[in-house]
Parts: sequence; C-alpha cells; structure tokens
Amino acid sequence: MPLLLPSFRRQQRVLDFSHVERHHVEGVYVTLSPDSPADWVGVLFVRDGPYESAILRFTIHFPDDFPDVAPVITFSTDVFHPLVVPLTQYTFSAGTLDASTSASASDDARLPPGAFNLRHVFPGWFTRDQIVGSGQNADLNRGSSENHTQDPCATSATAENIADSSQTAINILKHLKEAFENASVLDNVEFGAVGNPSAWHAWRAYRGLSTTQTRGRSPSRSQEPERSPSSPKQMSDWNWEGVWESRVRNAVETSISEAGLFSNQSLVKFAKIDASQLKEIRQQIQTS
Repeated sequence: MPLLLPSFRRQQRVLDFSHVERHHVEGVYVTLSPDSPADWVGVLFVRDGPYESAILRFTIHFPDDFPDVAPVITFSTDVFHPLVVPLTQYTFSAGTLDASTSASASDDARLPPGAFNLRHVFPGWFTRDQIVGSGQNADLNRGSSENHTQDPCATSATAENIADSSQTAINILKHLKEAFENASVLDNVEFGAVGNPSAWHAWRAYRGLSTTQTRGRSPSRSQEPERSPSSPKQMSDWNWEGVWESRVRNAVETSISEAGLFSNQSLVKFAKIDASQLKEIRQQIQTS
C-alpha cells in the first residue's frame, strides 16, 4: 500500500474539512484547530428529540491512518448520554464488549472522559487488531500525539480509503447529530457499544425497554449465579425511575446557561447580543 507522508496527511484533513463545509450537516458547526488540521473543534446545536435545545461542545481528533481507524470524539460539555463516557470517569474500555467495567491503566483500547463511543455504527473500527493499531491510547486521550515518537512514513493507506475519508467524516457528524436527536438510535444501542452504562439503563427504563443483553459478556438473569442477600445489586436491578429525565434536563439547562455558553475558552465562542443586534446581523447575512 502507498505510504502517506505527514504533509500529505495534513493536506487530506484540510480537504476533508473543505468537503464537510460544502456538505454541512445541519446543526453541527466545526472548525479546524490552528495547531493541527487533524484536530477539529465543534458545537452541536440539538434541534429535536431527547436532547432538544442542548448546545454541546466537542472536539474530534483524526489519527494519521484515518479512515482505517477511528477518530476520537470528546465532549467538553458534560452530558448524560448512553454513548458518551462521563467526564468524571478516568477511562472507559473500547476494546471489551462488557461495558460495565472501566479500562485498566494498561488497556490499549480506552476512551477518555467525555468520549463518544462510535462502536454502535462503526463496529469495524473496534476489532481488537484495529483498536491496538488505532492510537486510541494515552496519546489520543490527551487529544494529541505530539509527544509520541513515530516513523513519519509508518502509516499507510489505500487510495480508496483516502478518497472515502471525506465522506466518512460527514457520516460521523451525521451519526453524532442523530444520536442526540433521534430516539430510535438510542433504542437500538446495544450494551456492548455504550459509553455510559448508567445512561443506557436509565434511557431504557424511561422508554420501557428490556435491558436483556443481546451482546457482550454480561449474563442474562437466567444464567446469573445465585447471589447471597448481601451481594450488591446489578445495575439492571437498580431503580431507574425518573433518573433519565432529571439528569438530561439538568445537562441541557447547564449547556445553555450563561456559564455554559460564555465561560468556555474553546475556539468557538458565543457573543452576547441583544435582539436589535441579532436582527441587524440576520439582515446582513440575507443580503450578502
């Protein structure tokens, strides 16, 4: 397979971004980081569905061999979502189908706090071999591989994958939008693909859905060994009534609060303007 030099990789990410600009996903705004075209900074404006009116900040880091391996999407806005690793959790394993456990410090496949798990729609990225080679390790958990020594010609990609990378980037953004606006997407998330097991259980309780595992290593109730009365309850036995509504309502309100909108030091900043200024800006946009 042809080898891609670092300069070509950077140029490909710029081309991917240009393609996304031309075929923008409604409600999703992204911009390039000035430090590297492999790092994108974005805001998701949720306009419908379970998280309607939320404004969520995120970043995307594309590894050198994208689209052969997964990018890392990380939310800086704390949100209670089945596919998003809690900000309070140190790491979460992307390499095991048992989503009830955290990754160990030596796990090669771990997602950072706030990470969005792509396994549900892109399972091919999360086979063991793909994960180990993807760079979803401590370097990507820090959001950058600048301190990681690597042969500049070590990464290879096929011409077909290079051509597909722009469309793959768009598909990722579309999935990101759907995961917050389309309830059926969350209904179909299996336990082995979650980022937050608590949010998964709370959502299914809210929707009146079964928590029986169709994949993963967690046994069904009929297979579980008999537990003594002193044994801790399994998550499926907890009382989840009202949890999803409360946690999501708080997350949405926090995301659109003054502190949530204006105190963030991200590249994407919001301006405080009054109604007359907003009207003037809209008129300028319409006439431009």
